[in-house]
Amino acid sequence: MKCSALGVVFCSSFLWVGPGLPPSETLVITNVNVVDTRHGGLVPKVNVVIKDGVIAAISKVALVETGPHNRLVNAEGRYLIPGLWDMHARLSQHAAWNRGSGLILYLVNGVTGLRDPDGAEEKHAETNADAMLSPEIAKRGLSPHPELGIVEFDAIGGLEQADLDSSPGAWLHREMEELVNTGSTPLQALQSATYNAALYMAKLDEYGVIERGHIADMVLLDENPLDDIRNAEKVSAVVLRGRYFS
Repeated sequence: MKCSALGVVFCSSFLWVGPGLPPSETLVITNVNVVDTRHGGLVPKVNVVIKDGVIAAISKVALVETGPHNRLVNAEGRYLIPGLWDMHARLSQHAAWNRGSGLILYLVNGVTGLRDPDGAEEKHAETNADAMLSPEIAKRGLSPHPELGIVEFDAIGGLEQADLDSSPGAWLHREMEELVNTGSTPLQALQSATYNAALYMAKLDEYGVIERGHIADMVLLDENPLDDIRNAEKVSAVVLRGRYFS
């Protein structure tokens, strides 16, 4: 076995690939600054190892088997965030418009997950089956206790989009900017489309943070979004279920 001297590897038995997407290569993103959306701050200059679409290790060094199906990306000076979630994407109302190129445009904007608040389950299945490159599409969930009064809440990302001529995913960035304009920190705005979204869907063990064992849906940025939330639009590459697109 040939190995490149990057350190210690952690393996995960979790395997998840989306509909129509072939199994991913082993991907190693080196020298990257990971944005910690759970606690805030940065984890600087680490190596992120991805196997079978899942984050297998995050460490200063990593020992990785080399081969034709492995890919090494030097991300020095760039920033890695979890894939963004649009929690108000009405795909069931605009199913034909959102297929194909529309779904790819979400990915171009760093949106790797969509939740349709009205969506019929069969429409979601049809949309996923039609798209080779599709964000994860979550079905509408039930509110466990809608009758209870609200004392405090966390923001989640997703606006009612009236202008279908706008690029899919662009409205989510406008919303994060507005959150900052109205008093939120860049971290809180970013959490609205990552950590809070996953927490709301009870999927924080899979999405919303960059941690070992989580599904490898991530966005590589040229600038630090914690300095300026508008930097979340400076997408260098997108990792979708462990596959790297730039």
